Amino acid sequence: RSVPIKTSKHLNMSEDGELDFMSTLRKYAELNKKNNQKRIDASAYTVLYSPEPSDDDDDNDDGKTNPVVTLFTKETGANDIVQILQAAHEDIPHTLRIIDVAHSQNTYFFDRYKYDVPILHMGNQYWTKGCNLTPNTAALSLHMSATGFFQPGRDEPNAAEMERQMNIGQPNDSKETAITTTTTEAPKSPRRSRSGDFQKQMMPGSCRV
Repeated sequence: RSVPIKTSKHLNMSEDGELDFMSTLRKYAELNKKNNQKRIDASAYTVLYSPEPSDDDDDNDDGKTNPVVTLFTKETGANDIVQILQAAHEDIPHTLRIIDVAHSQNTYFFDRYKYDVPILHMGNQYWTKGCNLTPNTAALSLHMSATGFFQPGRDEPNAAEMERQMNIGQPNDSKETAITTTTTEAPKSPRRSRSGDFQKQMMPGSCRV
């Protein structure tokens, strides 16, 4: 199932015509959040648990929101991660969604995370790899998300991009090898100085580091 994804055509410019770098970063971050939300909404997922509705919710004016955590995994794995999150649920109520990346409807996330699952998102932003999650980091990140101070992780894996980078230049490898072979078949003779002695830099052991 294809999901329409928006792309930005223009960079933000300041009044004097220079690139407004920070504003552009914020713009792309916001766009990425919206695109991630669309992809997740279009995915096949299961809600494992969520906060129970309460009569006190309407009177709650502490500025906190209930975070939504998405766990990307294969089949029914990552039980340890679920237990860590469930332990924090009582103190910091949140929703936990499970996305099976092997599902035919979730090919986008399979292509990105297939080598690194389990992966966690907080809301519609990348959070962390499951192997890095501890009870302390879970509680801290959930609290920051509930109070609006969550910062996305910086080590988000992307298997599709990694494979693309590895494939760049492969068709030219044979040509490069041939060129290298051709240029190195006839080694150059060391130059001689006017006195007829080999230059010192060409002699074994002459280089000092």
